[in-house]
Amino acid sequence: MQNLRLAILFVSFVSTFSFSFAQDSVLLQDRELTMLATVLRVESSELQEVPNTNTTALYQTVVVRITKGEQQDKEVTITDSAFAVQSGDKVYVRYLQTADGGEYYSIQEPYRLDALLWLFIFFVAVVLLFGGKQGFLSLVALFVSFGGIFTYLFPHIITGGNIVAIATLGALLSLFVVMYLTHGFTRLTTSAFLGCTLSVLVTLALAKYAVVIAKLTGFANEESVYLNIATQGNIDFIALLVGGIIIGVIGVIDDVSITQASVVNQLQLANPQISARNLYTKALSVGKDHMGAVINTLILAYAGASLPLVLLFYVSNTPVLELINREIVATEIVRSIVGSVGLLLAVPLTTLIAVFLMKNHASKEHAHTHQH
Repeated sequence: MQNLRLAILFVSFVSTFSFSFAQDSVLLQDRELTMLATVLRVESSELQEVPNTNTTALYQTVVVRITKGEQQDKEVTITDSAFAVQSGDKVYVRYLQTADGGEYYSIQEPYRLDALLWLFIFFVAVVLLFGGKQGFLSLVALFVSFGGIFTYLFPHIITGGNIVAIATLGALLSLFVVMYLTHGFTRLTTSAFLGCTLSVLVTLALAKYAVVIAKLTGFANEESVYLNIATQGNIDFIALLVGGIIIGVIGVIDDVSITQASVVNQLQLANPQISARNLYTKALSVGKDHMGAVINTLILAYAGASLPLVLLFYVSNTPVLELINREIVATEIVRSIVGSVGLLLAVPLTTLIAVFLMKNHASKEHAHTHQH
């Protein structure tokens, strides 16, 4: 009996201690906030050497007033080297309260939303000015496409669905809405959509094969690592890589497909008596001229998006073949090659479908013309 009492006392003590410790652990967590602030004045500004490097950075001591957030109207003095600011600038301030009670402020980001809004308004104005009704429909289609991505694609990926199937189906559904909304229900649009769909399916098969033989893991950058932690390892990053390749290339295949279908339609309208063979040959000849420019655009787009990385490798002493072998570089090479093959296939496939659908069915509707 005495042993039982000692056991109960021991368990109670351990439980109480554990509960108290758990409470203390919760209470002793770091606390972090992000708040909007306005720079009141710059008290000092000087170039200083960054520790353990041969570079210098601009260090500023500034006084800011929190304008939105938990500490609104509070004035804070911050010494930081993130980027240069001046009086009147809006910035996002990061506040960190550590477990031991220490408080730290740093300037996190400049406030860019006003600039982005004006750029967007300028973009819309240019589209409407030069695109007219077609431009307006393109904008509507753009919003519908993004709406589909955020309401269907992202939620299903995060919840651990079949990422490749979801990405491909979502992209094709988005493309269907965009194409028919922008260009109307015509043989031209149907030809372009079918050609684009076939090209995407072939590109999908090639992307899956290329990712496997190149032994890519999908963890080429730190964002993938953070996402893996945030989703508790529930995402297949190889499938995510394949899905990303499809989404990235589908917009360019759309452009090629619409252009080829339009070329076939125009040639058919110009010469209704032209044979199917000649119609295909002439349209394909135009498509070949277009292919080079579009493939160059795609590869340059990939290179431009990763320009800092490319330059970092350029100035490093690592052998070129070793650099190419690294996953972060190999991934972009696979993207470029697979995307280019998809574009190449889109030209003959769309041309063939368009000839089949349009021969002896001269459309009275205005064809969509696309200038490059």
